[in-house]
Amino acid sequence: MEYDVAKEKQASYADLDAFCRRVLSTIGASSAGRTFGAVADEYMEYKYGQNAPRVLSESTHRGDEVVRSHVATLDPFALDSIPLQRLQETVNGIKSESIRAKSVTYIKQIYRYAVSRGYIQRDESALLHVPNAKDAGHGVPFSDEELSILWAHKDAPNVASILIMCYSGFRVTAYKDMEVNTNQMYFRGGVKTAAGKNRIVPIHSAIQPLIKSGMKLLCMSDRSIRRTIDLTCAALDISRHTPHDCRHTFSRLCEKYHVPEADRKRMLGHSFGGDITNAVYGHRTLEELRASIELISLPNL
Repeated sequence: MEYDVAKEKQASYADLDAFCRRVLSTIGASSAGRTFGAVADEYMEYKYGQNAPRVLSESTHRGDEVVRSHVATLDPFALDSIPLQRLQETVNGIKSESIRAKSVTYIKQIYRYAVSRGYIQRDESALLHVPNAKDAGHGVPFSDEELSILWAHKDAPNVASILIMCYSGFRVTAYKDMEVNTNQMYFRGGVKTAAGKNRIVPIHSAIQPLIKSGMKLLCMSDRSIRRTIDLTCAALDISRHTPHDCRHTFSRLCEKYHVPEADRKRMLGHSFGGDITNAVYGHRTLEELRASIELISLPNL
């Protein structure tokens, strides 16, 4: 640029627009027409390569790789020729809400990087947004379709943890101090309310093989569990869910498979309220509760 500006000092400044066009035409001239894919690859090398400005975690890298795969339809197009509408349609077409949000951030990073390198002069991603952005992860149970996806990947420890939570119904904070009896196959624990504390929930036969690998995550901090569930849902391309959604899932499954309402309340640790009969005189053995929880079937895989 300095060389070209020096040459322009010999010319007339009467036509300022022409002067600006001549100077700007030299910026990034050798990289004109770079595709989105090429710039994205270069950006990933800049962000995570040997000479990256800072060290980022492996999970952050994996998260970007997942998002990268969801916007790969943009790869063949020249970055300076992709209209905002195409960017927005690409984001809108992503099924997972969490990945939609992350893809907006990722695409904007690509464009900022391209501007900083002089590959483009205009950032078309500036008005890109997350469609219908809302936090749909609170109080929304996993669907049968999503459970099928989880069961198909049950051998992954993180997925096993989610399935354990979905088929036992405890609050996420209860698992740290949970008694896990693998001889008689039951959980004992609970938090928050008198009805919820120290309650027994039989371990559903489907999740018994998952206990060894799946309980490790559930002994971590709440924040780590939430973060892991978020990343796992994104990796499997399913809607974002929180740990409490697993509890809602258990409640939904009990309702769907006609688990007796009194047993459903016992296993969820809900109060019987004004139901004196069940609150005072209702007593269920482990095997009676087991018969109730085993009414829950797995989704078609």
